[in-house]
Amino acid sequence: MFGIAHPRLPSRTMAIVLFVFLIALAPLGYVAGPGLGWVTEGLLLKGRVAPGASVMGQPLGGLSRDEAEGVLLKMARDFRQRRVELRYGAKVFQVRMPDLGVSLDAEATLERVWAVGRGGGLVPRLLAGARARRGGAVVDPEIGIEPAVLHNGLIELSRQVDLQPVNAALDQETGLIRPGKPGRRVVLEAAERMVREMVTKGALGGSLQAELPVEGLAPRVSINDLADLDRQVIGRFTTHFDRGVVGRSHNVARAAAAIDGEVLHPGDTFSFNETVGPTNAERGYEEAPELFKGKFITGVGGGACQVSSTLYNSVLLAGLQVVERYNHSRVLAYVAAGRDATVNYGGADFRFKNSTAYPLQLRATVADGALTTWFIGHRDPGPDVIVQTFDHEEIKPEVQETVDESLAPGQRYVEEEGVAGLKVTVARVWVADGVEVRREIVSRDVYPAFPEVAKVGPKPPEPPTETNAPPSPASKPENAGKETSETEENGR
Repeated sequence: MFGIAHPRLPSRTMAIVLFVFLIALAPLGYVAGPGLGWVTEGLLLKGRVAPGASVMGQPLGGLSRDEAEGVLLKMARDFRQRRVELRYGAKVFQVRMPDLGVSLDAEATLERVWAVGRGGGLVPRLLAGARARRGGAVVDPEIGIEPAVLHNGLIELSRQVDLQPVNAALDQETGLIRPGKPGRRVVLEAAERMVREMVTKGALGGSLQAELPVEGLAPRVSINDLADLDRQVIGRFTTHFDRGVVGRSHNVARAAAAIDGEVLHPGDTFSFNETVGPTNAERGYEEAPELFKGKFITGVGGGACQVSSTLYNSVLLAGLQVVERYNHSRVLAYVAAGRDATVNYGGADFRFKNSTAYPLQLRATVADGALTTWFIGHRDPGPDVIVQTFDHEEIKPEVQETVDESLAPGQRYVEEEGVAGLKVTVARVWVADGVEVRREIVSRDVYPAFPEVAKVGPKPPEPPTETNAPPSPASKPENAGKETSETEENGR
């Protein structure tokens, strides 16, 4: 078979062609590699923002990096002054961006602006620059939102909208049944999502107005629930609080309203934690002094335990069965030792059972610094119930001292005062015509002592002791040379 012969280039000629080809490609490889940044800044953008770039309608194209940063910082300051309008019915709230934790991040936005025309290879950069020159490059600003600030800001706002439902209840003065009233609350989770979306779109020219998401709350007790209720008052008990402590007064009233009107049918068990719910800011509770591990600290919800303790005494006096109850770590001022009931949502609870054969309604009212709880229902004739406390035994606090070299010798500084503890027994006694009919030991409580913690200065230096010269041989005592000295004998 015959074919066409292909001419062969000499090997030397092939080498020359390859060399010329590589020389021709070298500039392109440089531009696509280490020289890409130089080409971009030196020939295309010249150290400036890409022409046509803008943020929120503000043109930035052609500015230096420092000039663009200055413009964006001013935009961030102006953005802080903008307000979000939130509404509920006739209520209108104008809220500043910082109060919702919203801000325009100038530095992050600058990085977005500066990246226009500076990303990818040479061709993408050329195309991006061309698009920016032709139609503009709108850059979205970086909007920062602090979740905790947004959450707390909406909580403060919701306190002006939220309304607790009111259970139907028997009016003692008129003898008539007061109908219940519905309540409402701001749905915080939905409100947070709404604000996030709104401020993000608002930065791009969208509306900064919205209706708050609010849900209705029905009362738990209706008029029909009270149809079989008797009119007798059982287990009335009152404690007092300082109205000048605003947060605590608010919390006492709020927790009391949460339990007021609850109906317990025979055999029903009441849980304070389930009825009141979390005593946190989301549910309208405020900061106030509260007891934690023997110390009074500032926390949200302080005062709820006074409601549970007052109710505990009404339960004792009503002769109802206590299911769960715990004493505090310290004796409290508003109620006698052994007659308190601490609560902590998710932890310690106060629970009792309607151990009577009749329905009961729990009432709780607050007026003039006094909290009163009682039950309305039927009470069979019989002995009265009284509560006694006895076997008081004081527990003395320990003293814990540590040496502090910064104090002068003999100086003492008490960091924490000691608190004496107490052991006490509580009994419920049924009395008829002054005669004890029945006695029940309710609790044997221990309130632990808390030590006194103090710092003391170092011990003062001991005065120098005089040393006597060794006796001369003429005056050497008779017992010289014996192993036992006078100091050793006295030290035995």
